[in-house]
Amino acid sequence: ELKMMKQYLNSVPYADLARSLNSLEKVEVLHCRLCPPQTEALFVEISKGTTICDLNLKFNNLSSVNPDILALALGNIKSVNISGCRLTHDQVSKLFEMMIENDNISNLDISQNDLSEVSSEVLATVINKLEYANISQAKITRNQMKNILIKCTINTSLQYLNVKSDDIESYP
Repeated sequence: ELKMMKQYLNSVPYADLARSLNSLEKVEVLHCRLCPPQTEALFVEISKGTTICDLNLKFNNLSSVNPDILALALGNIKSVNISGCRLTHDQVSKLFEMMIENDNISNLDISQNDLSEVSSEVLATVINKLEYANISQAKITRNQMKNILIKCTINTSLQYLNVKSDDIESYP
């Protein structure tokens, strides 16, 4: 298990960092300003197979990671926190497409990311397959929110759902 917060890790060789983190079961590397080669190496390493069950990369910029590799890697992990990671529309779309078919992730914190480009049906289906979902402060549309809540009344595995927003009226 590793817990690290607000550490500057740019001087750590990216291949060494990726191999080291991938050998653990629980990884919390919060707000550590990982550089693009480090994040790319980490996700490539995880995509090959991992012992990580709980990955928390909150507030690290992951926007440079290849969307296919990001989705493939995260599909191997049970609990994922990628809150505030500046995910691109393509990354988010690939992740949710993967999660339609893959049931490995049961806990997902994707708060403070833009989810507005994900189809409302896909988003609602994936969120309701999870046990724990945090989409607070995420950019989502009214239609996406409506579909998530309707799906909750029909068929859900959710035990916890956080949809907190600064202003619910700001949803388009």
